[in-house]
Amino acid sequence: MGKRKIIGLGTLLIILAAGVYFASENVITRWRRDYNVLLITIDTMRADHLGCYGYSQDTSPNLDQFAKTGVLFGANYAHIPTTGPSHASILTSKYPRKLGLLKNGMVLSQDRLLLSEILKSHGYTTGAVVSSLVLDPQLGFAQGFDDYDAHFSSAGATMGHDFEWAGHYFPGFDQTGDITTRKAIQWLASHPRQKFFLWVHYFDPHAPYSPPEPFAKKFLKKQGSFLENVNAYYDGEILFVDQQIAGLLRYLKEIGIDSKTLIVVTADHGEGLGQHNWMGHGMYLYQEQTHTPLMMSLPKVIPSGVKVKSVVRSIDIAPTILDILGIQREEQFEGESLFPAILDPAQGTDRTVFMERRHYAETLYQGVSVLGSKFGVREGNMKYVWAPEELTEELFDLTSVVSQ
Repeated sequence: MGKRKIIGLGTLLIILAAGVYFASENVITRWRRDYNVLLITIDTMRADHLGCYGYSQDTSPNLDQFAKTGVLFGANYAHIPTTGPSHASILTSKYPRKLGLLKNGMVLSQDRLLLSEILKSHGYTTGAVVSSLVLDPQLGFAQGFDDYDAHFSSAGATMGHDFEWAGHYFPGFDQTGDITTRKAIQWLASHPRQKFFLWVHYFDPHAPYSPPEPFAKKFLKKQGSFLENVNAYYDGEILFVDQQIAGLLRYLKEIGIDSKTLIVVTADHGEGLGQHNWMGHGMYLYQEQTHTPLMMSLPKVIPSGVKVKSVVRSIDIAPTILDILGIQREEQFEGESLFPAILDPAQGTDRTVFMERRHYAETLYQGVSVLGSKFGVREGNMKYVWAPEELTEELFDLTSVVSQ
């Protein structure tokens, strides 16, 4: 009789413990899934022109402060220095070649699963505000979004060039960051108390560099050279977009949802500013075009002031978001979650990064001899770049060479 009572008590304790465990698991799962997601991508913003990456000019005070509230990845890489394909990799966690997307204007196939589609299937209201014609919904980027704002007007245009590709017509306006922020805030205001995924894309650091005042004169030097002036205007664009992002983040705080919103800030690619005798992006795979910023913040989940030094990739962003939310990653992903490295940076391991550019049929492009494809790989501190049609190979030790 006494023995049966003891066994019964032990069984009861096990049942109670199991109940507490599973209840805790459900609470944790629900707690992680209830966070909003704000993904901010900034066009053409190289990492080494931000203060949090060691830049001497005060171009990014708000982003620098934001980085201190969460995690900063010191060595994040884009896979291709072109806007459309790079964003496709961010949203799908697949390499551009696997997507069949190597240049702007190519259509992202409907059978590719986007982060927006995954989150929508888990009850998220999804929205996007993009600022460039190369992310037009006709090109497949609107998959999984309830709202996709790609409507530009001359009032917010930085350039106007009509564009036609594969039978599609695009009115050519790329809008400025103040318009983008206003639209993003309007979207948030129209979806109160809804669990959301919002993608906001800023275009401003892209050429032509024409920041509004007072940003245009902020970094100009008296009697500066042409190259110094170009860098000054580019830096002015970064400071302008930094302030626009600050306004968006301030709104999250004003409406009381900043503490329950996972915020991710990154860029699609960088920009050549005279390095290697080149201005712009697309042709080369040097550091200034492929090393991009990546930072994330989520109070009480991502510790503040974390710096991850290991090499990471754009294709790792989507798996990381899902892991933080407690959503199972998709088998089709080629990237890996960075959440373990966020929680313990010492355990972070370098990812192998594969890069490439589009194929050029020309022998002369913007005054530079170019032909065929170019491929790159970073493994640890070594970076190898190969252009088979141009008959060139380059090998860099990134511990001793800063801008390669």
